[in-house]
Amino acid sequence: MNTVAQSRIDFGLYLKALRQRQHLTLRGLDELSGATYSAISCIEHGDRAIGADVAARLATALSLEGDEREAFLMRAAATRRKDRLVGYARALAPELVNFVPRVLARSGIDLEQIDACEVRANVEGEHPELLSQLQAAFSQVKEAVANRTNGDFLVVNTGGKKYVCTLLMVPTT
Repeated sequence: MNTVAQSRIDFGLYLKALRQRQHLTLRGLDELSGATYSAISCIEHGDRAIGADVAARLATALSLEGDEREAFLMRAAATRRKDRLVGYARALAPELVNFVPRVLARSGIDLEQIDACEVRANVEGEHPELLSQLQAAFSQVKEAVANRTNGDFLVVNTGGKKYVCTLLMVPTT
């Protein structure tokens, strides 16, 4: 994975490109977001991290929505040394935050060797073969549940309802 310093540089270039795409000056983004001109300039130069609240305000000012907003917030989180969570994840139970790393490690993946991660809403158009691989993996999960096989499952209680989550690990070719 990138170092925090490299993530700050990369994010700064990304923010500047987004700002310029909207034809905004630093002062214009300052006015729309409420973040100071000097803070935005430091972020664009990779000189400082961007907090979750400032990132959310900048995303709104840049009219980012859906996957683009999520990607922006994730990239912003990577600029921070300690709290690398997106704003909405800061109040989550530790079980939720740590579930994916736990499953990855138990699957034999060395977490220190992960180069990059990306959240996608849909990969079908880019990787049509992935759909059949996911369907096969889903069948394995159904079989494991039916046979009460041991595995990593997360039980989430909300509003009187329970949800059981698992993470499908499907290598792509």
